[in-house]
Amino acid sequence: MTDIKIHRPHIQNHNLKPKSQVEDTTKYIPGKVKEFAKSMESEFAKLMINEMNKTVPKQGTDSASKFYEGLMTNEKAKAMAARDGGGIQEMILNQIYPEHLRNKQNYDFHTKSKVPQKSNHIDMHDHPTRPNKIALGQYSGDSHE
Repeated sequence: MTDIKIHRPHIQNHNLKPKSQVEDTTKYIPGKVKEFAKSMESEFAKLMINEMNKTVPKQGTDSASKFYEGLMTNEKAKAMAARDGGGIQEMILNQIYPEHLRNKQNYDFHTKSKVPQKSNHIDMHDHPTRPNKIALGQYSGDSHE
């Protein structure tokens, strides 16, 4: 009996590099971006575990049991996110830091730039504070005095 060979040149891509020659671009992703993606995967895992726990009968209904269950859910979610293989972290990284940005030049620029990152800072006080004139609408450009 003869062997049957199917010829499909449109499927074969001769320009593909073997896996051993493909560059690992994850080393060019800034650490804060990786941390963000990992925390998002952890939050998704926590949401998923909470939904699964709803299908199981509750053992204890007191506050200590609920607190312990919450701690266990957080730790399980962190463990799930820490393992590679979830795929969610990779999908998030591909969305917020695409492959075409993952190169040495961008990485060096990001790590060496001293541009301050905008953050939402809220001052907490032990005492009441006085509102400033701008907050009260008493600045010089106010037309409805």
